[in-house]
Amino acid sequence: MKVALFRDLPTERWWSMERYADELTTALRQIGCDVHPFAAARPLPQLRGTANALANYVWRSVVYPLAACSQQCEVNHIVDHSYAHLIHALDARRTVVTCHDIAPLALDERGRGISRYLWDRSFRAMLRAECIVADSAHTRAEILQHSDYPAERIHVAPLGVSPEFFEPLDVSDLRAQHHLASQYVVLHVGSCAPRKNVALILRALAELRELPIRFVQIGGRFGSDDATLIESLGLSDLITQITSVSETDLGRWYRAADVFVLPSLYEGFGLPVLEAMASGTPVICANATSLPEVAGDAALLIDPHDSHALSSALRLVLTDPARAADLRQRGFERARMFTWERTARETLAVYERVESEC
Repeated sequence: MKVALFRDLPTERWWSMERYADELTTALRQIGCDVHPFAAARPLPQLRGTANALANYVWRSVVYPLAACSQQCEVNHIVDHSYAHLIHALDARRTVVTCHDIAPLALDERGRGISRYLWDRSFRAMLRAECIVADSAHTRAEILQHSDYPAERIHVAPLGVSPEFFEPLDVSDLRAQHHLASQYVVLHVGSCAPRKNVALILRALAELRELPIRFVQIGGRFGSDDATLIESLGLSDLITQITSVSETDLGRWYRAADVFVLPSLYEGFGLPVLEAMASGTPVICANATSLPEVAGDAALLIDPHDSHALSSALRLVLTDPARAADLRQRGFERARMFTWERTARETLAVYERVESEC
């Protein structure tokens, strides 16, 4: 069985989608699946702002579907629901789509104009697929809530943790470089979109001024509301933001952190939770959407609307070594349950179902 794996355009710069496609491709090949990744890469220089967005829209909507038509295999897999519109150029009866979340619909944050139109078009197109793969049971339930898609054709295949995150790393130089030797490092990884709820971390930090804390945010840019809050709370000197890091440096930051925090209001899965656990970092995350499903009993779960609950959890982990050690051990054990091989095998089972029914 040959499988065509349709990836996002590289110019999107959606690193989580790139990682999913890379890890799934590698794991599928390791278990003997003949998989052929494809993306109709845009042969244009990287543009900026609106010009880049418009170029992507045209390429996604016109050029990529035309190219995808000639790349079909016995089974087709669109690895990101945002690209589900490609199904109009494919044989839907042989096509699988991975849905990572439906945040724009669940939170009504699709915006207006062309962005809203494209998201709605992709969601409707996804419902034409023979099968849908969801990252979590939560995402599966939401698809069923917002559509009449047959429940028996939605399969959950949780994401995995790369083995590299389990490897010990020397982070003494990293801590020295950033003057962290005598500070507690509170880490957040991801964007600063409103649903990531970074403001809750900021308010919690303001309640912990007696502790020597450094908040490190990786992968995002503070919006105007967060910037205003940082200024009003007087937290500027306590914060380090790094918008982009290599995979190796990300692993080092997880190792360097004393606690990892993800208080998101909405997550389709929450892979950073597992990456932090694999790295031996205690985790505090929101008791919301998919996060309890991913974290199990290996993290402290807090109300994402209660800054005092978060500050109390942070104080507990940072000042109680026994509690922190227990969370580390639980985290290791939890993270080892999530492998890319498991993701690949469960995804392969979906391919086999689609092939058998064609």
